[in-house]
Amino acid sequence: MMFYKVKFSRLLIFLLLLSGFAGAGGAQALENGVKNEGASRLTINLNGKWELEASKKRPESWHHTVVVPGLVDMAKPYLKWKSQKCFWYKKIFTLTPDQTRGQAFIKIEQSKYGTEAWLNGMYIGSYLGCYTSHNYKATKAINYNGENTLIVRVGTKGALPKTGAVGHGYEKKSFIPGIWGDVSLILMDNPFIKRVQMIPHIETATAEARVTLKNLENIEQEVVISSRVIEKKSGKPASDEINTSCTLSARKEKTISVNVPVSNMRLWSPGHPFLYQQIVSVKVKGKEADRLVTTFGMREFKIVGSDFYLNGKRVLLRGSNIAFHRFLSDPDRRGLPWNEAWIKKILIDIPKAYNFNFFRFHIGHAYNKWYDIADEYGIMLQDEWSFWVITGTEKQIKKEFTQWIYDNCNHPSIVIWDAMNEPHDQGEVSRKVIRD
Repeated sequence: MMFYKVKFSRLLIFLLLLSGFAGAGGAQALENGVKNEGASRLTINLNGKWELEASKKRPESWHHTVVVPGLVDMAKPYLKWKSQKCFWYKKIFTLTPDQTRGQAFIKIEQSKYGTEAWLNGMYIGSYLGCYTSHNYKATKAINYNGENTLIVRVGTKGALPKTGAVGHGYEKKSFIPGIWGDVSLILMDNPFIKRVQMIPHIETATAEARVTLKNLENIEQEVVISSRVIEKKSGKPASDEINTSCTLSARKEKTISVNVPVSNMRLWSPGHPFLYQQIVSVKVKGKEADRLVTTFGMREFKIVGSDFYLNGKRVLLRGSNIAFHRFLSDPDRRGLPWNEAWIKKILIDIPKAYNFNFFRFHIGHAYNKWYDIADEYGIMLQDEWSFWVITGTEKQIKKEFTQWIYDNCNHPSIVIWDAMNEPHDQGEVSRKVIRD
Protein backbone atom coordinates (compact mmCIF):
# COMPACT_ATOMS: atom_id res chain seq x y z
CA MET A 1 0.00 0.00 0.00
CA MET A 2 1.20 3.52 -0.78
CA PHE A 3 0.60 6.60 1.37
CA TYR A 4 1.27 9.73 -0.70
CA LYS A 5 2.53 12.74 1.25
CA VAL A 6 5.59 14.08 -0.51
CA LYS A 7 7.09 17.18 -2.09
CA PHE A 8 6.52 17.50 -5.85
CA SER A 9 8.30 19.04 -8.82
CA ARG A 10 6.88 22.05 -10.67
CA LEU A 11 5.89 19.71 -13.50
CA LEU A 12 3.70 17.53 -11.31
CA ILE A 13 2.26 20.54 -9.49
CA PHE A 14 1.19 21.88 -12.90
CA LEU A 15 -0.39 18.55 -13.71
CA LEU A 16 -2.26 18.52 -10.42
CA LEU A 17 -3.67 21.95 -11.18
CA LEU A 18 -5.07 20.51 -14.41
CA SER A 19 -7.21 18.28 -12.22
CA GLY A 20 -9.75 21.07 -11.89
CA PHE A 21 -11.39 19.42 -14.90
CA ALA A 22 -14.11 17.06 -13.67
CA GLY A 23 -16.64 14.75 -15.37
CA ALA A 24 -17.07 11.60 -17.45
CA GLY A 25 -18.09 12.38 -20.99
CA GLY A 26 -21.51 11.32 -22.19
CA ALA A 27 -22.49 8.39 -19.97
CA GLN A 28 -26.01 7.31 -20.86
CA ALA A 29 -27.25 3.75 -21.14
CA LEU A 30 -27.45 2.24 -24.61
CA GLU A 31 -30.80 0.80 -25.66
CA ASN A 32 -30.55 -1.71 -28.53
CA GLY A 33 -27.14 -0.26 -29.30
CA VAL A 34 -28.48 3.26 -29.87
CA LYS A 35 -27.98 6.17 -27.47
CA ASN A 36 -30.37 9.02 -28.20
CA GLU A 37 -28.81 12.21 -26.79
CA GLY A 38 -31.93 14.07 -27.94
CA ALA A 39 -33.90 14.44 -31.14
CA SER A 40 -30.79 15.56 -32.98
CA ARG A 41 -27.86 13.24 -32.12
CA LEU A 42 -27.75 9.46 -32.37
CA THR A 43 -24.84 7.38 -31.07
CA ILE A 44 -24.89 3.80 -32.36
CA ASN A 45 -22.77 1.24 -30.54
CA LEU A 46 -20.61 -0.84 -32.90
CA ASN A 47 -19.03 -2.99 -30.18
CA GLY A 48 -19.47 -6.76 -30.15
CA LYS A 49 -18.55 -9.46 -32.63
CA TRP A 50 -16.46 -8.40 -35.63
CA GLU A 51 -14.81 -10.47 -38.35
CA LEU A 52 -11.00 -10.60 -38.35
CA GLU A 53 -8.21 -11.69 -40.68
CA ALA A 54 -4.43 -11.25 -40.84
CA SER A 55 -2.91 -10.45 -44.24
CA LYS A 56 -0.87 -7.84 -46.07
CA LYS A 57 -3.81 -6.92 -48.32
CA ARG A 58 -7.50 -6.58 -47.59
CA PRO A 59 -8.96 -10.09 -47.23
CA GLU A 60 -11.35 -11.50 -49.81
CA SER A 61 -12.73 -14.03 -47.32
CA TRP A 62 -13.10 -13.98 -43.55
CA HIS A 63 -12.60 -16.98 -41.26
CA HIS A 64 -12.17 -15.55 -37.74
CA THR A 65 -14.27 -13.51 -35.35
CA VAL A 66 -13.19 -11.33 -32.43
CA VAL A 67 -14.92 -9.23 -29.79
CA VAL A 68 -14.47 -5.44 -29.85
CA PRO A 69 -13.19 -4.00 -27.58
CA GLY A 70 -10.39 -6.52 -27.17
CA LEU A 71 -7.16 -7.71 -28.80
CA VAL A 72 -6.38 -9.98 -31.76
CA ASP A 73 -5.25 -12.86 -29.50
CA MET A 74 -8.93 -13.26 -28.56
CA ALA A 75 -9.88 -14.36 -32.10
CA LYS A 76 -11.96 -17.50 -32.64
CA PRO A 77 -10.69 -19.82 -33.96
CA TYR A 78 -7.27 -18.88 -32.60
CA LEU A 79 -5.17 -16.67 -34.89
CA LYS A 80 -1.36 -17.03 -34.92
CA TRP A 81 -0.91 -13.31 -34.56
CA LYS A 82 2.79 -13.11 -33.60
CA SER A 83 4.00 -13.79 -37.14
CA GLN A 84 1.63 -11.25 -38.74
CA LYS A 85 1.98 -7.52 -39.37
CA CYS A 86 -1.50 -6.40 -40.54
CA PHE A 87 -4.89 -7.21 -39.02
CA TRP A 88 -8.18 -6.43 -40.73
CA TYR A 89 -11.46 -5.97 -38.85
CA LYS A 90 -14.90 -5.98 -40.51
CA LYS A 91 -18.25 -4.89 -39.06
CA ILE A 92 -21.57 -4.82 -40.91
CA PHE A 93 -24.34 -2.62 -39.51
CA THR A 94 -27.71 -1.48 -40.82
CA LEU A 95 -29.30 1.98 -40.89
CA THR A 96 -32.80 3.16 -41.77
CA PRO A 97 -33.96 6.41 -43.45
CA ASP A 98 -35.42 7.78 -40.19
CA GLN A 99 -31.86 7.86 -38.78
CA THR A 100 -30.64 10.22 -41.50
CA ARG A 101 -28.58 13.18 -40.27
CA GLY A 102 -26.47 15.78 -42.04
CA GLN A 103 -23.17 14.57 -40.53
CA ALA A 104 -21.75 11.13 -39.70
CA PHE A 105 -18.58 10.16 -37.83
CA ILE A 106 -17.00 6.84 -36.90
CA LYS A 107 -15.37 7.10 -33.46
CA ILE A 108 -12.74 4.61 -32.27
CA GLU A 109 -11.81 5.30 -28.66
CA GLN A 110 -8.52 3.35 -28.75
CA SER A 111 -6.73 1.05 -31.18
CA LYS A 112 -3.15 -0.05 -31.73
CA TYR A 113 -0.76 0.05 -33.49
CA GLY A 114 -1.58 2.50 -36.30
CA THR A 115 -5.11 2.57 -37.75
CA GLU A 116 -6.75 3.00 -41.15
CA ALA A 117 -10.49 2.88 -41.88
CA TRP A 118 -12.83 2.38 -44.84
CA LEU A 119 -16.64 2.64 -44.92
CA ASN A 120 -18.53 1.05 -47.82
CA GLY A 121 -15.31 0.90 -49.79
CA MET A 122 -14.43 4.59 -49.25
CA TYR A 123 -11.25 5.44 -47.40
CA ILE A 124 -12.17 7.65 -44.43
CA GLY A 125 -8.81 8.22 -42.75
CA SER A 126 -5.94 7.06 -40.53
CA TYR A 127 -4.56 7.65 -37.05
CA LEU A 128 -1.11 6.98 -35.62
CA GLY A 129 -1.94 7.24 -31.90
CA CYS A 130 -2.50 4.11 -29.81
CA TYR A 131 -4.03 5.39 -26.54
CA THR A 132 -6.37 8.24 -27.55
CA SER A 133 -9.64 8.57 -29.47
CA HIS A 134 -9.94 9.20 -33.19
CA ASN A 135 -12.89 10.30 -35.32
CA TYR A 136 -13.41 9.68 -39.03
CA LYS A 137 -15.78 11.78 -41.09
CA ALA A 138 -18.12 9.37 -42.85
CA THR A 139 -20.83 11.67 -44.19
CA LYS A 140 -20.17 10.92 -47.85
CA ALA A 141 -19.74 7.18 -47.33
CA ILE A 142 -22.73 6.40 -45.09
CA ASN A 143 -25.78 4.47 -46.36
CA TYR A 144 -29.09 5.18 -44.61
CA ASN A 145 -31.01 2.59 -46.65
CA GLY A 146 -29.58 -0.71 -45.47
CA GLU A 147 -26.23 -2.35 -44.85
CA ASN A 148 -22.94 -0.57 -44.18
CA THR A 149 -19.53 -2.28 -44.11
CA LEU A 150 -16.81 -0.82 -41.91
CA ILE A 151 -13.25 -2.07 -42.42
CA VAL A 152 -10.49 -1.16 -39.94
CA ARG A 153 -6.85 -2.14 -40.32
CA VAL A 154 -4.36 -2.12 -37.42
CA GLY A 155 -0.67 -3.01 -37.44
CA THR A 156 2.08 -4.05 -35.05
CA LYS A 157 4.25 -1.92 -32.78
CA GLY A 158 7.36 -2.73 -34.78
CA ALA A 159 5.73 -1.47 -37.99
CA LEU A 160 4.98 2.00 -36.59
CA PRO A 161 7.01 4.87 -38.08
CA LYS A 162 9.55 6.63 -35.88
CA THR A 163 7.18 9.62 -35.67
CA GLY A 164 4.79 7.60 -33.48
CA ALA A 165 4.51 8.58 -29.80
CA VAL A 166 3.94 5.01 -28.65
CA GLY A 167 6.73 4.98 -26.05
CA HIS A 168 8.50 1.92 -24.65
CA GLY A 169 7.61 -0.78 -22.19
CA TYR A 170 10.81 -2.48 -21.12
CA GLU A 171 9.11 -4.86 -18.68
CA LYS A 172 6.17 -5.71 -20.94
CA LYS A 173 6.26 -9.21 -22.46
CA SER A 174 4.24 -8.65 -25.63
CA PHE A 175 2.58 -5.87 -27.60
CA ILE A 176 -0.68 -7.33 -28.88
CA PRO A 177 -2.53 -5.28 -31.53
CA GLY A 178 -6.26 -4.67 -31.62
CA ILE A 179 -9.21 -2.33 -31.29
CA TRP A 180 -9.12 -2.10 -27.51
CA GLY A 181 -11.57 0.78 -27.03
CA ASP A 182 -15.24 1.23 -27.85
CA VAL A 183 -16.37 1.92 -31.43
CA SER A 184 -19.45 3.96 -32.31
CA LEU A 185 -21.22 5.73 -35.16
CA ILE A 186 -22.24 9.29 -34.29
CA LEU A 187 -24.96 11.01 -36.33
CA MET A 188 -25.90 14.69 -35.99
CA ASP A 189 -26.58 17.83 -38.03
CA ASN A 190 -24.51 20.99 -38.57
CA PRO A 191 -23.10 22.81 -36.68
CA PHE A 192 -22.19 20.17 -34.13
CA ILE A 193 -20.72 20.05 -30.62
CA LYS A 194 -17.12 18.88 -30.90
CA ARG A 195 -16.56 18.65 -27.15
CA VAL A 196 -17.69 19.96 -23.77
CA GLN A 197 -15.09 20.54 -21.06
CA MET A 198 -16.48 20.94 -17.55
CA ILE A 199 -14.65 23.02 -14.93
CA PRO A 200 -16.21 23.00 -11.45
CA HIS A 201 -15.95 26.11 -9.27
CA ILE A 202 -17.04 24.83 -5.88
CA GLU A 203 -16.46 28.14 -4.08
CA THR A 204 -19.27 29.72 -6.18
CA ALA A 205 -21.26 26.51 -6.84
CA THR A 206 -20.83 27.10 -10.58
CA ALA A 207 -20.26 24.57 -13.35
CA GLU A 208 -18.30 26.20 -16.17
CA ALA A 209 -18.93 24.52 -19.53
CA ARG A 210 -16.42 25.24 -22.29
CA VAL A 211 -18.37 24.27 -25.39
CA THR A 212 -16.49 23.85 -28.68
CA LEU A 213 -18.71 24.07 -31.76
CA LYS A 214 -17.70 23.29 -35.33
CA ASN A 215 -19.31 24.58 -38.53
CA LEU A 216 -18.66 22.28 -41.49
CA GLU A 217 -20.56 24.35 -44.03
CA ASN A 218 -19.35 27.14 -46.29
CA ILE A 219 -21.72 29.73 -44.82
CA GLU A 220 -21.75 31.62 -41.53
CA GLN A 221 -24.15 30.27 -38.90
CA GLU A 222 -26.06 32.14 -36.19
CA VAL A 223 -26.64 29.69 -33.33
CA VAL A 224 -28.13 29.53 -29.84
CA ILE A 225 -26.44 27.33 -27.23
CA SER A 226 -28.65 26.03 -24.41
CA SER A 227 -27.04 24.69 -21.22
CA ARG A 228 -28.52 23.15 -18.10
CA VAL A 229 -27.44 20.77 -15.32
CA ILE A 230 -29.36 17.79 -13.94
CA GLU A 231 -28.57 15.22 -11.23
CA LYS A 232 -27.32 12.11 -13.03
CA LYS A 233 -28.99 9.48 -10.87
CA SER A 234 -32.36 11.12 -10.26
CA GLY A 235 -32.63 13.24 -13.40
CA LYS A 236 -33.85 16.17 -11.28
CA PRO A 237 -33.03 19.70 -12.49
CA ALA A 238 -30.00 21.22 -10.75
CA SER A 239 -29.97 24.56 -12.59
CA ASP A 240 -31.95 26.90 -14.76
CA GLU A 241 -31.43 26.75 -18.52
CA ILE A 242 -28.99 29.34 -19.85
CA ASN A 243 -29.13 30.43 -23.50
CA THR A 244 -26.16 32.00 -25.28
CA SER A 245 -26.08 33.33 -28.85
CA CYS A 246 -23.00 33.34 -31.07
CA THR A 247 -21.86 33.48 -34.70
CA LEU A 248 -19.87 30.65 -36.26
CA SER A 249 -17.73 31.51 -39.26
CA ALA A 250 -17.78 29.21 -42.27
CA ARG A 251 -15.61 26.08 -41.88
CA LYS A 252 -14.43 27.18 -38.43
CA GLU A 253 -14.76 26.08 -34.82
CA LYS A 254 -15.34 28.25 -31.78
CA THR A 255 -15.23 27.72 -28.01
CA ILE A 256 -17.84 29.42 -25.82
CA SER A 257 -17.73 29.45 -22.00
CA VAL A 258 -21.06 29.16 -20.18
CA ASN A 259 -21.25 29.46 -16.37
CA VAL A 260 -24.17 27.52 -14.90
CA PRO A 261 -25.01 28.02 -11.18
CA VAL A 262 -25.73 24.65 -9.52
CA SER A 263 -28.59 24.61 -7.02
CA ASN A 264 -27.98 22.86 -3.69
CA MET A 265 -24.55 21.74 -4.89
CA ARG A 266 -23.30 18.33 -3.74
CA LEU A 267 -19.57 17.60 -3.93
CA TRP A 268 -17.91 14.53 -5.45
CA SER A 269 -15.61 12.51 -3.17
CA PRO A 270 -14.73 8.81 -2.72
CA GLY A 271 -17.19 8.63 0.17
CA HIS A 272 -19.95 10.45 -1.71
CA PRO A 273 -19.37 10.20 -5.48
CA PHE A 274 -22.23 12.47 -6.53
CA LEU A 275 -22.50 13.05 -10.28
CA TYR A 276 -24.22 15.64 -12.44
CA GLN A 277 -24.92 15.85 -16.17
CA GLN A 278 -24.52 18.91 -18.31
CA ILE A 279 -26.98 18.98 -21.23
CA VAL A 280 -25.84 21.23 -24.07
CA SER A 281 -27.76 21.77 -27.30
CA VAL A 282 -27.11 23.97 -30.31
CA LYS A 283 -29.97 25.39 -32.40
CA VAL A 284 -30.07 27.09 -35.78
CA LYS A 285 -33.23 29.11 -36.53
CA GLY A 286 -35.00 27.37 -33.66
CA LYS A 287 -34.18 23.84 -34.84
CA GLU A 288 -31.85 21.68 -32.78
CA ALA A 289 -28.79 20.61 -34.78
CA ASP A 290 -26.97 18.73 -32.03
CA ARG A 291 -27.14 17.80 -28.35
CA LEU A 292 -24.49 16.34 -26.04
CA VAL A 293 -24.86 15.01 -22.49
CA THR A 294 -21.69 15.17 -20.37
CA THR A 295 -21.35 13.58 -16.93
CA PHE A 296 -19.18 15.40 -14.36
CA GLY A 297 -18.62 15.94 -10.66
CA MET A 298 -18.22 19.08 -8.55
CA ARG A 299 -14.89 18.72 -6.78
CA GLU A 300 -11.56 20.49 -6.23
CA PHE A 301 -8.18 18.81 -5.75
CA LYS A 302 -5.01 20.79 -5.00
CA ILE A 303 -1.70 20.95 -3.14
CA VAL A 304 -1.24 23.05 -0.02
CA GLY A 305 2.38 22.92 1.08
CA SER A 306 3.28 19.23 0.94
CA ASP A 307 -0.29 18.00 1.47
CA PHE A 308 -3.15 17.04 -0.83
CA TYR A 309 -6.55 18.66 -0.33
CA LEU A 310 -9.87 17.41 -1.70
CA ASN A 311 -12.75 19.88 -1.49
CA GLY A 312 -10.86 21.95 1.08
CA LYS A 313 -10.01 19.03 3.38
CA ARG A 314 -6.61 17.37 3.79
CA VAL A 315 -6.60 13.86 2.31
CA LEU A 316 -4.12 10.95 2.34
CA LEU A 317 -3.97 8.89 -0.84
CA ARG A 318 -4.12 5.21 0.14
CA GLY A 319 -3.65 2.80 -2.73
CA SER A 320 -1.37 1.19 -5.28
CA ASN A 321 -0.52 0.91 -9.01
CA ILE A 322 -2.41 -0.68 -11.90
CA ALA A 323 -0.19 -1.49 -14.90
CA PHE A 324 -3.09 -2.02 -17.31
CA HIS A 325 -1.02 -2.53 -20.46
CA ARG A 326 1.30 -5.03 -18.79
CA PHE A 327 -1.78 -7.00 -17.79
CA LEU A 328 -2.77 -7.12 -21.48
CA SER A 329 0.35 -9.26 -22.08
CA ASP A 330 -1.06 -11.98 -19.80
CA PRO A 331 -2.83 -14.63 -21.94
CA ASP A 332 -4.96 -15.66 -18.95
CA ARG A 333 -6.56 -12.21 -18.83
CA ARG A 334 -8.95 -13.13 -21.70
CA GLY A 335 -11.72 -10.49 -21.81
CA LEU A 336 -11.52 -9.47 -18.15
CA PRO A 337 -10.08 -5.94 -18.71
CA TRP A 338 -13.31 -5.07 -20.59
CA ASN A 339 -15.75 -6.83 -18.24
CA GLU A 340 -17.53 -4.13 -16.22
CA ALA A 341 -18.52 -6.41 -13.35
CA TRP A 342 -14.92 -7.62 -13.00
CA ILE A 343 -13.57 -4.06 -13.24
CA LYS A 344 -15.86 -2.93 -10.43
CA LYS A 345 -14.81 -5.87 -8.25
CA ILE A 346 -11.05 -5.22 -8.47
CA LEU A 347 -11.15 -1.40 -8.75
CA ILE A 348 -13.90 -0.66 -6.21
CA ASP A 349 -15.25 -3.53 -4.13
CA ILE A 350 -12.10 -5.27 -2.90
CA PRO A 351 -9.91 -2.12 -2.55
CA LYS A 352 -12.59 -0.20 -0.63
CA ALA A 353 -12.95 -3.13 1.76
CA TYR A 354 -9.28 -2.49 2.66
CA ASN A 355 -9.77 1.30 2.93
CA PHE A 356 -8.15 2.19 -0.41
CA ASN A 357 -9.20 5.48 -2.00
CA PHE A 358 -6.62 5.86 -4.79
CA PHE A 359 -4.92 4.10 -7.73
CA ARG A 360 -2.24 5.12 -10.20
CA PHE A 361 -2.67 3.86 -13.76
CA HIS A 362 0.97 3.12 -14.52
CA ILE A 363 2.59 3.45 -17.99
CA GLY A 364 -0.51 4.04 -20.03
CA HIS A 365 -4.18 4.95 -20.01
CA ALA A 366 -6.65 2.12 -19.33
CA TYR A 367 -9.89 1.16 -21.08
CA ASN A 368 -12.31 4.03 -20.59
CA LYS A 369 -14.91 2.12 -18.57
CA TRP A 370 -12.41 1.90 -15.67
CA TYR A 371 -12.69 5.69 -15.30
CA ASP A 372 -16.49 5.75 -15.60
CA ILE A 373 -16.70 3.16 -12.81
CA ALA A 374 -14.22 5.13 -10.67
CA ASP A 375 -16.39 8.22 -11.15
CA GLU A 376 -19.59 6.42 -10.22
CA TYR A 377 -18.34 4.50 -7.18
CA GLY A 378 -15.66 6.86 -5.87
CA ILE A 379 -11.95 6.07 -6.35
CA MET A 380 -9.35 8.81 -6.99
CA LEU A 381 -6.95 8.16 -9.88
CA GLN A 382 -3.58 9.25 -11.17
CA ASP A 383 -3.63 8.83 -14.95
CA GLU A 384 -0.27 8.36 -16.64
CA TRP A 385 0.47 9.14 -20.29
CA SER A 386 1.71 7.31 -22.12
CA PHE A 387 4.51 4.75 -21.85
CA TRP A 388 7.90 4.38 -20.26
CA VAL A 389 10.31 6.75 -22.08
CA ILE A 390 9.03 9.09 -24.76
CA THR A 391 9.23 8.42 -28.51
CA GLY A 392 8.10 10.22 -31.65
CA THR A 393 8.24 13.73 -33.03
CA GLU A 394 7.36 16.71 -30.90
CA LYS A 395 4.39 17.43 -33.22
CA GLN A 396 2.94 13.94 -32.75
CA ILE A 397 3.60 13.99 -29.00
CA LYS A 398 1.76 17.30 -28.66
CA LYS A 399 -1.17 16.00 -30.76
CA GLU A 400 -1.62 12.84 -28.71
CA PHE A 401 -0.94 14.50 -25.34
CA THR A 402 -3.60 17.14 -26.09
CA GLN A 403 -6.10 14.49 -27.16
CA TRP A 404 -5.44 12.55 -23.94
CA ILE A 405 -6.44 15.66 -21.95
CA TYR A 406 -9.55 16.26 -24.10
CA ASP A 407 -10.61 12.61 -23.87
CA ASN A 408 -10.43 12.46 -20.08
CA CYS A 409 -10.67 15.99 -18.67
CA ASN A 410 -14.22 15.50 -17.39
CA HIS A 411 -13.56 12.58 -15.04
CA PRO A 412 -13.85 13.71 -11.39
CA SER A 413 -11.95 10.57 -10.40
CA ILE A 414 -8.76 11.75 -12.15
CA VAL A 415 -7.07 14.00 -9.59
CA ILE A 416 -3.48 13.72 -10.85
CA TRP A 417 -2.40 14.02 -14.49
CA ASP A 418 0.94 12.28 -14.92
CA ALA A 419 2.69 13.30 -18.14
CA MET A 420 5.41 10.64 -18.27
CA ASN A 421 7.00 7.81 -16.31
CA GLU A 422 10.78 8.27 -15.89
CA PRO A 423 11.54 10.34 -19.02
CA HIS A 424 15.14 9.93 -20.17
CA ASP A 425 15.25 13.55 -21.33
CA GLN A 426 14.67 14.73 -17.72
CA GLY A 427 11.13 15.71 -18.69
CA GLU A 428 12.15 18.47 -21.09
CA VAL A 429 9.75 17.44 -23.88
CA SER A 430 6.90 16.92 -21.44
CA ARG A 431 7.43 20.35 -19.88
CA LYS A 432 7.50 22.02 -23.31
CA VAL A 433 4.30 20.27 -24.42
CA ILE A 434 2.52 21.29 -21.20
CA ARG A 435 3.66 24.90 -21.47
CA ASP A 436 2.37 25.07 -25.06
